[in-house]
Amino acid sequence: MFNGTEFAGRTLIVREDREDRDLQEPGSFRPRAPRGGDTSKSSGLQVVVQNLPWSLTSQELHEMFTPCGPIVSAEVVAGRDGRSKGYGTVRFETADAAESAIARFNDKEVEQRRIVVRMDRFA
Repeated sequence: MFNGTEFAGRTLIVREDREDRDLQEPGSFRPRAPRGGDTSKSSGLQVVVQNLPWSLTSQELHEMFTPCGPIVSAEVVAGRDGRSKGYGTVRFETADAAESAIARFNDKEVEQRRIVVRMDRFA
């Protein structure tokens, strides 16, 4: 009846009210887990390397981290267009090698970019 009518210089839009089933039950709100995650769920074998130079390849990432210990895989993440997203992951055979990579490469400058190396919380 009032949908589309003009009131005080504005067009009214009238919609049907939501059903009771669409409303949340009182007290059912569950807060989201805090950001930063729970590193206790991490395998301790994989690190995330952020702020990589755009030109760095997966092979070069592998070669850079080889001195830290045996590597299972190293990958620079690329977008749909094939260009680097500026971060990657390196998975080691041992947790000690991953810790060594963090100690050795975190906050190190690579091609005029200061990289960040952290334990991957989800792998």
